Amino acid sequence: MDLFGKDFKVTLDERTGRPIALVSLSDPYGMNWIRADYPWGDVLGFHFDKVEAKEDFVSAYATNEEKTLSLTIKRYVKNGRYCEEYVFENVSDTPAALSEKTGIVFPYNDLFDKKENMIHTRSNSHVWCAGDVCNIHSVKLDGQKPYLIQKATEGSFWGYGLLCDICATDNASQDRGYIVLYPQKAVLQCGDSVKIAFEFYFSDDRESISFVSADKYSGFLGEEFALHLQYDEPIQSISAVCGEEKIAFEIQNEKAFAKASFDTLGEKKIDVTVNGKATFIKLNVLSSLDAILEKRVRFITQKQQYTGENERLFGAYLVYDRERKDTHYSEEFSDHNASRERLSMGALVALSLSEKYDVKIAESLKRHRAFIEREILDVKTGYVKNGIDNDAFRLYNYPWVSTYYYEWYRFSRDTECLSIAARVLLKYYELGGAEQESPCIEAFDILASLKDEGLSSEYALLKQKFISHGDSVYRRRTGSTSGEVACANGMMNLMSTFLFQVYLITDDKKYLESTPDLLKISESFYDLQPDFKMYGIALRYWDMFWFGKKKTYGDTYPQWLSALTAQTYVYTDMALGTSHARLIRDNLLGNCCLYAPDSFASCGYLYPKRVTVFTSDPSHQNPYRPLGSYAGERFDEFANDQDWALYYAIKYLK
Repeated sequence: MDLFGKDFKVTLDERTGRPIALVSLSDPYGMNWIRADYPWGDVLGFHFDKVEAKEDFVSAYATNEEKTLSLTIKRYVKNGRYCEEYVFENVSDTPAALSEKTGIVFPYNDLFDKKENMIHTRSNSHVWCAGDVCNIHSVKLDGQKPYLIQKATEGSFWGYGLLCDICATDNASQDRGYIVLYPQKAVLQCGDSVKIAFEFYFSDDRESISFVSADKYSGFLGEEFALHLQYDEPIQSISAVCGEEKIAFEIQNEKAFAKASFDTLGEKKIDVTVNGKATFIKLNVLSSLDAILEKRVRFITQKQQYTGENERLFGAYLVYDRERKDTHYSEEFSDHNASRERLSMGALVALSLSEKYDVKIAESLKRHRAFIEREILDVKTGYVKNGIDNDAFRLYNYPWVSTYYYEWYRFSRDTECLSIAARVLLKYYELGGAEQESPCIEAFDILASLKDEGLSSEYALLKQKFISHGDSVYRRRTGSTSGEVACANGMMNLMSTFLFQVYLITDDKKYLESTPDLLKISESFYDLQPDFKMYGIALRYWDMFWFGKKKTYGDTYPQWLSALTAQTYVYTDMALGTSHARLIRDNLLGNCCLYAPDSFASCGYLYPKRVTVFTSDPSHQNPYRPLGSYAGERFDEFANDQDWALYYAIKYLK
C-alpha cells in the first residue's frame, strides 16, 4: 500500500502495516530512508496483534507483556505530510506504568556497508530529544537536499537510545544501530491514555526544528550568551531558568530574546517553557584556553608519564584511569599502548612549551622523546613502529610522529627536529600514504617552516609528495579510502583539507573542483542541535569501544576526530575567503568539554541514554560488540587519545 505526500511516497507492508520504504520523489537515486533489517515503528515491550488497512490510512494494534496496556498505531498522510500516532491506554483495572523500557524504534538507513552508491543511498540521522521537543533530522550522506525531518507533534520524551543487532555487520564501525525514542515515563490510571504523534516531511532547512537556540554553545567565564526563541504561534507565556536563576526573555511577536552570562564553570542547562511546552538547551562555560592547556599539561607530565622499573616503557605517556587513579597500559590492545593516538599528549606538551616555556615540563618531554626514539621511531629512516616490540604496519601512525617532532621544532628551533618531521612524512608517502586519509598531517605548516629555514631539498621533495597526495584526492573525488572504517567525518574532512592546502600551495584551481561535494558530505555528519556537546560536532559511534574503558559503541559527542571539521573550515576560509568562525569556535570549544576542571581529560562522551546490544541469530558471535544494555550520558573513565582536540583548539583559536 502506497501513501503519497507533497513530495514523497511511503510504502506500507500490507501484512504488518509498517513502512518499508520512504522515498523522496525528487531524489535521482531513489534512496530508501528506512533500513530493511528491523521493523520501523516497533515498540519495545509490546506484541502486535492485528492490522487494519483502509484506503488512506493503516491502523495496527498491540499489547504489552503484562496485558495492562494496549497500543494503537495509525499511519496516514495529512496536509502533504506523513503522520504516525502511537496511543498507549491502560486497559486493566489497576494503575499501569509506561516504563523506561518503552521505546519506539526508528531504523533510519545509517548502515555504512560499502555498497555501490553508498554515499547517495545512506544517511546520517541527528536526534534531539528534549522533553516536549523531539526531532530527528536525517541527512543523506552526500549532503544533498532535501533533508528528512521527523518532528514530534504530541507527547513528551525522556531521551533517546540505540538498539544494535550484532548480526547487521561483522564490522561494528559500519553500524550505528537503530534509533529508539523513549516516551516520558508515566503511571496511567484505569482508562487513561498517552498519545505520541510525529509528522515526517522533507525540508531544505536543518536548524528550524528546535524553537530555542543560542549564538554560541560554549563560552568563557563572564562571556555573554545571546538566546533566541522562535515559536510557531503567538507567545502567551514564557519562563526560563538555569538552576535557581531566572533568565528574562524580551518578547516580540513570535520571537523572544535574552542574554545570559555565568561566573561558574561547567554545564548550564537552561529549562525553557513556552505556552506550557517545556524543553531545554545546554551551554558550557570554560576557563581560558591557556588555563586548560596549563592544567592539562601538568596532569600529563605528573600523572601520565611512566617512570617505573620497566626500562622499555620509561618516559612514555600512558592512558590514565580516573576510577583507579593510575595509568593503564596494554601492548596487546593497541589502542591502549604507549604510541599511536597517545602521541597527542607529547604533541600537546611540546605545543605548550611554545606558548610558555617551563623547565620541568621540558624535562618530562625530553624523557618522552627518548622513549619514542628508543622504542617507536627509527630516526634515520623515518620508520614508525606500532608499539613496543610491535612491527605491525599502520600508516596512520606516521603523521602523529611527524607532528610531534614539528612541535619540538617550534619551541626549540632545532632544525634537526624539523628534518625528522619531514623525514617521517616522506616515509609515510613512500609506504602509500597518498592513497588514504590520515589525520594530523601538518605538511602545509612543515613546508612553510622548511622554506623559512632554507632546507630547500627537503622542502622540494615533501612539496612534490604532498602535491601528489592532492592529485590522488583529486582523482578519487569523493572516493575516500580507509582500512579501518567505511566512511567517517574525518575521511571527508581530510580530503577537503588536503585539497585546499594544495590549492594554497600551487594556486591551481583544479583542486577546488570536488571540494563543494566533499563539504556537503562533511555537513551531513555534524550536528546543529542546541547542546554544546553536539553543535558543530560530528556524529561518531565506535571510538569509545577502542579508546574507552567501558568499551561501548554508541553516539559519541564529542570525540577528538570531530575537531577535523573545524580544521577543514579553517582552510576553507583561507582558500575561498568565506567565514565559518562560529562553526569553528563551537566545534573546538565544544570538544574542550572533555577537559574536566581537575585536569583529567576523557576520551569521549556517550550521549544516548542507553545502548542495547542484541542478536537476532543466537549462533552469530561478535567479540567486538558484547551483548547487553549499557548506560549512557557519561564521560568515559579513560584519558586516552583526546588531546588532539585541545591541540587544534590552541592552534586555531589562539
